Amino acid sequence: MTERTPGFALPVALLLMLVGTVLALTALHVAGSDLEANRAMRLSHAALRAAEAGGHRTLIRWAGTGADDLTPGDSLDTGWVALPGRGTYRSVILRIDDGAGVRRFRVRTIGRPAGPARAQRVLYTIVEGGGTGGAARAAVTVQRRLLVRGGAGPSPQIDGTDRTPPGWGALCTAPGPDVPGVLISDLADLRLQSGGALGGNPPEAEDPAIGDVTFATPAGRSFADLAAGADVVFAGNTSIPTAVGPVSTGGTCDRSSPLNWGDPDPGGPCSDYLPVIHAMGNLNLGGGGVGQGILLVDGDLRVTGPLRFNGLVVVLGSVDIGSFTTIAGALMVRNGTGGTLQSTIAAPARVVYSACAVSRATAASAPRFLAGRHWFDVG
Repeated sequence: MTERTPGFALPVALLLMLVGTVLALTALHVAGSDLEANRAMRLSHAALRAAEAGGHRTLIRWAGTGADDLTPGDSLDTGWVALPGRGTYRSVILRIDDGAGVRRFRVRTIGRPAGPARAQRVLYTIVEGGGTGGAARAAVTVQRRLLVRGGAGPSPQIDGTDRTPPGWGALCTAPGPDVPGVLISDLADLRLQSGGALGGNPPEAEDPAIGDVTFATPAGRSFADLAAGADVVFAGNTSIPTAVGPVSTGGTCDRSSPLNWGDPDPGGPCSDYLPVIHAMGNLNLGGGGVGQGILLVDGDLRVTGPLRFNGLVVVLGSVDIGSFTTIAGALMVRNGTGGTLQSTIAAPARVVYSACAVSRATAASAPRFLAGRHWFDVG
């Protein structure tokens, strides 16, 4: 007969209850910790989304931030801004360029989720461009030799009197100060032939400092950066026998067409499209047409068809412009490395200065996030 020890079951039961309690409390603690960790993770993700949205919103609303007025090294704080149902953000914009080329800014954005939680994330983004659009110093800026040939058609052929392009009254402010018709590195290299005439204040001016570097940053924008982000690219030497102009499909502007150079006549589907067009060699426009924006030509530009273009044209080679062509904005011609080539503008072709056209064209290319890795999450 087995002998039982009195009172043995009770301590065992108490021990089991204690172990169970400890396990339960541990499980509750782990569950609570997981819940808190998950909550913190959700709030952190919500804060990151708010920071990302705030960075994009700062870019979209750039014109209203006052960043265009910053000088290099200066900064501004947008203060806390509410996102619709998604928390708040605060951006500090610091201008980080040296003032000699393309504007660059570092934007530090703090994001917080909606509600009383104080979680936050910090995101840095790099923005380039900005400004209300660049300005040009003359209707035509040229390095060394330029021939202006008169004849039938409006006179003067080149005019620095500021004007608003036809139909752009609602898009532009009142015309500003007049500029020289031609700004050239040496006035001895400027020739007027067959009654060729210039207008502006003054009609012609000399600046010996004009050199190859002048055309690396036209109207406050880097030529290389503009070319890298071009909307339309022609590789090598290109001849276009047909007319360029707006292209739309079903009432929507077709920005994929290389012949779509926007519509300078307001109201159409492509009237808000001011592309950057980059020809990587010589460009021959035989069909003419219409366009607006920025035209960059690595080689020579020859225009033989009637063309109407509003904006900025920068040619690293030479130009030969005739026919019924009008450029409203500004034309910059390097005439090759060192200005060894000669350019010709012959009537009835005209180049007339428009600060508004240059400003709209250059402003349309900015601001934007820096190409490549433009953001950094610092937690």
